[in-house]
Amino acid sequence: MKNLSKSIAGQLIINNISFIIVKGKITAIIGPNGAGKTTLMKLIMGTINPDSGSILVLNDVIEKSSIREQVGYIPEHLEFPPRSTPKHFLRHLCILNSFTFQQAQNHIYQIAKNLEFGSLLNKGFSTLSAGMRQKIRLAVGFMHQDLQFLLVDEPTTNLDILAREIFLNFLQQNVRENGLTVFYSSHVFPEVKRIADYLFILHEGSVVGQYDFCESILKHKTRNYRLRVDNIHLAVRVLEANGFSVSLIHNDSLLLKLQSQQKSNDSIDLLRKHDIQIHSFTEDPHVEAFSQLLKIQQTTSEKLILEN
Repeated sequence: MKNLSKSIAGQLIINNISFIIVKGKITAIIGPNGAGKTTLMKLIMGTINPDSGSILVLNDVIEKSSIREQVGYIPEHLEFPPRSTPKHFLRHLCILNSFTFQQAQNHIYQIAKNLEFGSLLNKGFSTLSAGMRQKIRLAVGFMHQDLQFLLVDEPTTNLDILAREIFLNFLQQNVRENGLTVFYSSHVFPEVKRIADYLFILHEGSVVGQYDFCESILKHKTRNYRLRVDNIHLAVRVLEANGFSVSLIHNDSLLLKLQSQQKSNDSIDLLRKHDIQIHSFTEDPHVEAFSQLLKIQQTTSEKLILEN
């Protein structure tokens, strides 16, 4: 997408966004509720049009039926017909996406097995709890014969811990084994850092941060550490005076960025030399993103989950 902007009812929701979603990887976008994540999803899907800018999906425009057949979408909200059943509803989606009846049946049972909701297939939607309906919503995005690109919008709402892990594992398996490309939207940082190869932070309609968590690239970058110490302000002064890049995360945590020529043991020895007690010293490639999200959290009343 390039120079993408969108206003709704006179309010700028998406502000000149440009980035690439890498093929065969999970690209995540995170931000507080109201940041513009769902609007961005709708723009990519073509359900609403941008005011300016352009979007290519699988190197083409989403309006082409051949492209749509390869694109799955798990929306944030989806209403199900109360008198229908998950099997009937999902089968209808499969038929719309060129499955034969038998192919649809087999595909639905396989997805239900993978996501562990087979016992729900013949129950009426009106009898299902919010968590049960959420499992069906997750399956909706996989009702394609040749799924190449999947958009996922706030998928773990109402899921318990086990169901969330099953879904995230299944998503990663599809990326790893089938080359699926995923664009994943969430306000929950722990699940984003659990699966994302690339991360964009969206705030008030603009991309304010971007991070690359691919190991092959990370090893050439600055190494980030999260420190907890007993005298945080003295630790900052000591480390900065000796050429280390350090910043405050919150009351008892520091972000330490080591350049390729700097050693973690040198910073530890330096702190101990000044009688600063180290409670934890952990390499964490996600800590810089965490620090930026924490600052956003402190400026907004909208929901943003940073830690379990």
